[in-house]
Amino acid sequence: MDKEIMMEDRISLGRLTATITKIWWERIIVHIDLQLTYADEALKGEKFDVYAVDQNFHAKARFKQTIVDEEHIRLSMNMTNPGNCECLPMGSYFFYVCRKQEILAKCVMAHELVPEAENVSRSFLHNNRTRGYLVNFYVTEGENDLPLLMHIMDAMKVSMEQESNGEIVKSAVTDPAIKMKKNAGRMRWKAYYHGQVKKYKDRQKVIMFMTEQSDTIGTNLQ
Repeated sequence: MDKEIMMEDRISLGRLTATITKIWWERIIVHIDLQLTYADEALKGEKFDVYAVDQNFHAKARFKQTIVDEEHIRLSMNMTNPGNCECLPMGSYFFYVCRKQEILAKCVMAHELVPEAENVSRSFLHNNRTRGYLVNFYVTEGENDLPLLMHIMDAMKVSMEQESNGEIVKSAVTDPAIKMKKNAGRMRWKAYYHGQVKKYKDRQKVIMFMTEQSDTIGTNLQ
C-alpha cells in the first residue's frame, strides 16, 4: 500500500518559478529542460523533486534529474516504466516542483514553445500493435501563466473495413423502405471518403513507436 504524505501548497507565495524551455524524446524516454527563477534567493542550492501529479493530487511518478546549474535542471523519465516496471496510469498530469513537503511551483511552458506542445506527443504500440499507449502534451491557461498538462490514454485498434456497394444495395433492397434513404446516404459518404483518401494519399505518414521495459531509467516514489 502506498504511503500518503501530506504536502503544503506554497505556490501562492511566489518564491520559485519553473519554466519548461524544451521537450524532446530519446526513444521511450522523455527529456524536459526546466529553468528555475528564484524570487527567494534563499532557495538557491536547495534540492528539489519534480513529480507528475494526477487530478486527484496524487504523485504518480518522480522525474530523474540532471543538475545543469543552479537555474537549470534536465528532467528524464521512461514513460513506459517510471521506476516500477509499469506504465504511468491513464489520466492527466501537471508537474510540480517540491522541496521536501513543500510544493513550490507548477511547471509552465515558455511562451515561444506553446505552438510546439502537441508536436512532442508520442504513441507507443503494444499487444502485438493492437493497442497504443498515448502520451499527449497540452498547454492550459492559468491566471498569469501557461501550465503544461500531460494526458495519458490507452487506444485500441478498430476495424476500418468498408462495406462494398453491393452489400449496401442488398441491405437497401431487403430492409424496409424507410431505411433505403439511409443506405443511399451511406453510399454517398463512402464515395466521399474514398475521394478524400485519394486526394491526400501522398501526405506524410505518422510513425508509431514500440514500447520497452527497463528498470534503469526513472525512479519510484519510495
